[in-house]
Amino acid sequence: MKCKRICILFFVFVLAAVLSCSQEDSGKKIAKIYVANEGDGTISVVDAQSLKVVKTIKLEGMPHNVNVDPLGRYVYATNHEGEEEEQHDIHANHVPYLRIIDAKNLKIVHSIPMQEIAAHVVPSRDGRFVFVSREGGSTIVEVDIEAEKITKIFKVGEGPHGFVLSNNEKTIYSPNMRTNDVSIVDIETGNEERLEVTFDSHKCNTPVAMGITQDDKFSFVTCGKSFEIYKIDNENKKVIGRVGFKKGDLVGPIQAPVYRGSNFLYVPDMRNSVVHKIAIEKFELEKDIPAGQGAHGIAYSSDGKTAYVTNTWENTLSILDLASDSVIKSIKVGSKPNGVAVSDGYNQGW
Repeated sequence: MKCKRICILFFVFVLAAVLSCSQEDSGKKIAKIYVANEGDGTISVVDAQSLKVVKTIKLEGMPHNVNVDPLGRYVYATNHEGEEEEQHDIHANHVPYLRIIDAKNLKIVHSIPMQEIAAHVVPSRDGRFVFVSREGGSTIVEVDIEAEKITKIFKVGEGPHGFVLSNNEKTIYSPNMRTNDVSIVDIETGNEERLEVTFDSHKCNTPVAMGITQDDKFSFVTCGKSFEIYKIDNENKKVIGRVGFKKGDLVGPIQAPVYRGSNFLYVPDMRNSVVHKIAIEKFELEKDIPAGQGAHGIAYSSDGKTAYVTNTWENTLSILDLASDSVIKSIKVGSKPNGVAVSDGYNQGW
């Protein structure tokens, strides 16, 4: 009888230990980093713990930007191609899509035609919709994920690219590359206002991407051809600051997401191959952090301790430690990496 009681207790102990380990394992979900590679039409899937490419998703076309469903169901990628017939248009004679990819098996669930060059994709926080900028024209569209179709079309300036959603999800801020301005769009009504990006006799040339603070007070826009970034007072819809960078051959600063609660912006600069660290309050350049050739996209880990930077001209992903402001590792990914996103992380567009 005593032996039987001991056996039962031992079994309960082992079962509890197994359940405990199982719960610990399930709680330690390892993030994935997704890199859109325009050069070979793939998405590299990187394990955030081992920092190794664990899967390559083969897509047709030129995947430019990538993002992750906040509910963990999908990965989104834009096919940055269009139908223009200009002599130097590398995107000619193809059809652009929004790709919806199952996050578990990494297979395409659906492809939604965008009709014009698709640039960036940003999900709503409830996961119901994604928004896509159609750089080939002058619109941003809302896509219903379950219905798999476009449900709203917002008119903006020409050449919308790396837009952001306000944290209260009432407003879209769109940098328009060909009209050299920023569209401010009311998501409920569709009403648009246009903001000229100038400060102290300086004028933004080719606004590329934007960032926004967690309290929605300020947004930021990078200017790829004039090598600068501007700070916008969102309430008063007024440009209130500018930081200029070293100029060079095209193109310069690109993505500018803001990690929630951070006092700094980290902005990759393609031509200078650095990441600019900018103090948000003072709006001054703190330092330039050496990165890879053609530093382009940036995304943050969920804890904000690490940033991941794509280097388009050397086919790598740099791991940037934000405590030391230094690259601690670079890994090979696909050809001409552009956009990058982290599951459970903080990505371009918020």
